[in-house]
Amino acid sequence: MRNADIEIEKSETRRTCAYVKRPLNYKGRLDSEEENETHLICLDVLKPEKFRAIGLYRSFNPFNQTKEQFFEKQVLMLNEWCSNYKDMKVLMGDFNIDFLKMGTLNNFYYNKLAVMEQTNGNNLLRKQHGQGCMMDHTEAHF
Repeated sequence: MRNADIEIEKSETRRTCAYVKRPLNYKGRLDSEEENETHLICLDVLKPEKFRAIGLYRSFNPFNQTKEQFFEKQVLMLNEWCSNYKDMKVLMGDFNIDFLKMGTLNNFYYNKLAVMEQTNGNNLLRKQHGQGCMMDHTEAHF
């Protein structure tokens, strides 16, 4: 993409990335990312308005762990990144939660995000793009 930098998660599969339009002043938070396939990326935008941008991809086939264990690890990192940052945060990504299939597994994902919402006092579960029945390609400002 012309006139943009690309930030890519630290992993072999690289499911999450962000294009950052130049000359936006930002810092890639690679020091905050673990090199273990978490499919998360964190950027701190410094000017003109200070905020933290976090991207997430919920994997269907995590390596060497269950889907639930993988998502719990993602939520732990998200909570850490959100609670340790006082300015506005933007969480966006591909959550892949189908509200038409709210069986045990989808309830698990939704409930983990709801606890995160209560902990951080945000509106994560209210700004959904695309189909009304799918929590997918979502962003939240808090």
